[in-house]
Amino acid sequence: MRKNITVIRLPRRPRAAAVLLPLLFLLALGLAPGRGPLQPALAPALFGTELVIDAGHGGSDPGMVGRDVLEKDVNLEVARKLAEYCRGAGAGVALTREDDRELAGSKREDLAARAALAEEQGAAVFISLHCNSFVSDPRQRGAQVFYAAGNDGGQRLAACLQQSLSRELGNTERSALPHADSYLLRQISGPAVIVELGFLSNTEEEELLADPTYQWQLAWALFRGLAEYMTGGGAG
Repeated sequence: MRKNITVIRLPRRPRAAAVLLPLLFLLALGLAPGRGPLQPALAPALFGTELVIDAGHGGSDPGMVGRDVLEKDVNLEVARKLAEYCRGAGAGVALTREDDRELAGSKREDLAARAALAEEQGAAVFISLHCNSFVSDPRQRGAQVFYAAGNDGGQRLAACLQQSLSRELGNTERSALPHADSYLLRQISGPAVIVELGFLSNTEEEELLADPTYQWQLAWALFRGLAEYMTGGGAG
């Protein structure tokens, strides 16, 4: 049964002062927008931080395909929502794409362009958003975070994001894991992760992933995990 979800929707194109000051005020009081208490120490965590948020796939590359939902569309919607939360907290955010398009002609060139953006931005964090699929076992479900083996910052970031996703969504018991073979993660020197938001091969989860309300909850969980990472969480 789907959980009732209460979220805040920030303006589509927020002005920095209009969004930043109210959000910081709420966070300083220990109030998460529509989500309950948040530790006051997390309030300034993202202020001044440079982030790159990557909506995986796009254009002629749909990614995974569900019954009625394309991965590229889910990735972009959650990326936009996460960017709004982060910008509202004073972070500088670069999106690898803001519409339905590829970054280059071939898959390898497309991935290289996404990694290059992270390096050019000098991003403190790179988050690539994706959806999973496992058609041979449609019971599989749950968000999961991956990092590159040997990237200590990525491993700590992945732990923070996974813990927050598990806590905030309440529907995944998965653990953060090293990715066996990710070209994208290997090309980025700083903390970088791939977030699989859920399984499009699972009927119930496909419906959730297409729901704007659930997309906001996913974005909030990632936002909170980011804040915890920036305040030193996920160590050990």
